[in-house]
Amino acid sequence: MGSYRLVRRLYFRSSDTFDRSAFPWLRALDVQVQGAGSAGGGNGSGGSGGGGGAGGEYARSFITDLSLLPVLVPVTVGAGGIGDSTVGSGDGGASSFDDLVIAVGGYRLSSRQAGGLGGTGGVGDLLIRGGGGSGGSTGSPIGGAGGGSFLGTGGRGLQSSSTTTDGDPGGGYGGGGGGGRGDGAAIGGDGAPGIVIVELFA
Repeated sequence: MGSYRLVRRLYFRSSDTFDRSAFPWLRALDVQVQGAGSAGGGNGSGGSGGGGGAGGEYARSFITDLSLLPVLVPVTVGAGGIGDSTVGSGDGGASSFDDLVIAVGGYRLSSRQAGGLGGTGGVGDLLIRGGGGSGGSTGSPIGGAGGGSFLGTGGRGLQSSSTTTDGDPGGGYGGGGGGGRGDGAAIGGDGAPGIVIVELFA
């Protein structure tokens, strides 16, 4: 990137702090932030399919003015939504690098069969909305597929009439969970967690 030289890459898979003073040679940062996915819907008492959860948003910024950052930069990594027999435990968590780069998590389902809406509304030079989940069936045991993200894939949406199958979890980072399906009660798949990737340039 121009006259900058990549020296190190840091991966934050859980919330932590970036200590800028530990890198006195630092001149610029390339920050990638992925929001978490929401959970897929359950199928209640059976005979239907839950909707797919949504993918989290992706945000990226190249930061050259380091005076914008505190010495100790808070790094937040969003947790994926947890599936249950209804609409899951809420939105996928937002991930952020201070308040300069923010990626919103996938949104919770509005009903068991409705697909979730992809995360959007974050902050960054580049913003990519999370993929929406597909709807599940109200009259047959077909679960909706979870929405993908820039760094992850959605859980599969499949038909399962002979067996009761919980939804597949979201894959990678930020993928939405698949919907539960089958003749018996099934729970939705969990959303995949977020991640923050920081590249350090001299």
